[in-house]
Amino acid sequence: SAVRWREATGRPAFGPSTRERAEAFASALDADEFERARPLVSPHCSYEVRGVSWHGPDAILGSYADATRSARTLVDEVRYQSRVSALTERALDVHFTDVLLHAGREHRHRCVQHLSFGPDGLVERIVHEDLPGERAALAAFLSGVGAG
Repeated sequence: SAVRWREATGRPAFGPSTRERAEAFASALDADEFERARPLVSPHCSYEVRGVSWHGPDAILGSYADATRSARTLVDEVRYQSRVSALTERALDVHFTDVLLHAGREHRHRCVQHLSFGPDGLVERIVHEDLPGERAALAAFLSGVGAG
């Protein structure tokens, strides 16, 4: 696990906290650097989104890559931002904001992903939560700018 931490962050492997690992994971996703996130994901990790599940780093990181590719085909520009909040030492939330720019207009789409960490310090479960009204607001934005 120490080697995975060093590979993911380039920082020495002396006791990274779960919060630091969650922040490194979120930062890698924000930057579309999926391979940088890979060492932080357990080989047995599951990712659940709206009734669909992916299992293992390849499928999970592939789903993130597919989502960003899709977003970039719809709008002129996409930027990702995140912040982490800790619930317990092994359960943290990542609050993602997708900043979409198209036809001179901006929309901020928000969601939360609940991360659970295993005893090895790797992400073992990710559960996506759509926040109330966010999907409808995104659809209205895309429709309003002719991108949906």
